[in-house]
Amino acid sequence: MKRALSLAIILFIILQTVLLLPSACSDSNETEWEEHITIEGSFSTDNVRNHIQVNRTVVEIIIDLNWVSEEASPDLDLWIEGTDGNFVDTAYSTQIPEVMMVREFPNRGRWTVVITQKSCGSCGSGNYIMNITLRNIVLPELQLTSTEVNAKDEVNLKINSTYENISWYFFDFGDETETGWITRTSISKIYNTSGEYTPKAKVRYSDGTESDWVDKGLLEVKSEEEEPCLLMWVIIWTGLFSLIIFVISIWYDRKE
Repeated sequence: MKRALSLAIILFIILQTVLLLPSACSDSNETEWEEHITIEGSFSTDNVRNHIQVNRTVVEIIIDLNWVSEEASPDLDLWIEGTDGNFVDTAYSTQIPEVMMVREFPNRGRWTVVITQKSCGSCGSGNYIMNITLRNIVLPELQLTSTEVNAKDEVNLKINSTYENISWYFFDFGDETETGWITRTSISKIYNTSGEYTPKAKVRYSDGTESDWVDKGLLEVKSEEEEPCLLMWVIIWTGLFSLIIFVISIWYDRKE
C-alpha cells in the first residue's frame, strides 16, 4: 500500500512538472510578468548586489531612487549581470530618480542587480532606497487589412501594441521600399506589381531601443483584373443588337 501511494505521488509530481515545463521554458512575451525589488544601500559600502529572476527576454525596467540624506548627491552606477558573464547596462544615478527603459536579456534565469559608487566628494554616508520594477513587454503585432489583394489595390498595415511608451514606428513593405521612422501607427500601401511580399514592422521605444521585426507572413498580390474598355463594350453591345435584329428578321420571314 505504501509503495503504491509513493508511486502515485511520484507520478503526480512528474505529471505536474511536464505540464508546467512548457510555460516555464517559453520565451513568449505574450503573458504578463512583473517583479518588484527594493534595495536599501549606503554610499559608504562597496557594491550592493541583489539577485533577481528574469522570466522574459524583453523587459521594461523602471528605477526610482530616493536619497535618505538630503545633502547626499553621490554618483552611482547600476547594471544587471548574469551568471554566464553577460550583462545588461541600465543607468547612472544622474538619470534617476525616475528612469524607464527597455532592455533585451540574452537569456532568462538568474541575474544580479549591481550598484556601485563612482564619486561622491564629502557626501557622508549617502543612504538611499532604490525601487526597481521589471515587467515584460508584449511584443508589437503587425496587422494587414488582407493577405490577398489585387495589384493597385490599397492595403493597410497597422502596428498594435499594448505598451504605451513607444515613440516611433517603422514599416518595411517587402518590395525594397520602406517608410523610415514615423510617428503613425498605420500606413497604406499600393503594390503595382503582382507577386508575394513579406511586409514587416518594428517600433522604437521612448528610451531609444528598438524591438525586433514582426511580420504577418506572406502577402499575395495578384495581377490586376483589367476592365473592358469602352470600345470593347461598344463592340459587345453592337454584336448583341445585331444578333437580336437577325433573329427577329428570321422570325418575320417564317411568319410570312
